[in-house]
Amino acid sequence: MDLSIQQSALQQRRDDTIAADSRDPQQVEECAIRLVTLSERLSRFLSGHVERLQEAAREIKSAAQLQAKYEAMTAEFTKKQQEWERHREAESQRMAADARLLSDAWDQIENERRERLSHGHTHDMPSAGYSTPEVSHQETQASPAPQTNHSLSDTALFDMGVPKSAQPSTVQFQQLKREIRQHARRSR
Repeated sequence: MDLSIQQSALQQRRDDTIAADSRDPQQVEECAIRLVTLSERLSRFLSGHVERLQEAAREIKSAAQLQAKYEAMTAEFTKKQQEWERHREAESQRMAADARLLSDAWDQIENERRERLSHGHTHDMPSAGYSTPEVSHQETQASPAPQTNHSLSDTALFDMGVPKSAQPSTVQFQQLKREIRQHARRSR
């Protein structure tokens, strides 16, 4: 809009210049001053627009650099996320394999224990969760077993190193076994 006003003013000045050829030198000088003023204003106008365009170009370049930096960071994040996912999957598979191995080991131990119990080899087995007290042969001969009113089964359990109520250990063992199997199923 400002440019069209200036263009019409320029046209007017040209017309005045043509008419001034027949005028006196003072009018020509005034016309020249107006033309210089107009050219200065037009130069400032164009310089302002050029500066704004240069600023916009710098902002576009800066935005492009920011966009490139953002894309590089996004690519790095995606790479790290994929690496983490691979690591998590490998750990999950390793844990599942460990759970299967542990479950198989528990099954094997339980089968061996059952086999030993069925063959009557109860003295060879350590109890689950309890250690068999180690007593030397001399200690057993030196101190006779105390006489109590316990039944034969209590004495047999005591001699094996198993507590009097063997039921909680068995329950604990079965519970642990179930938990291991459940964990193995969930991780598959």
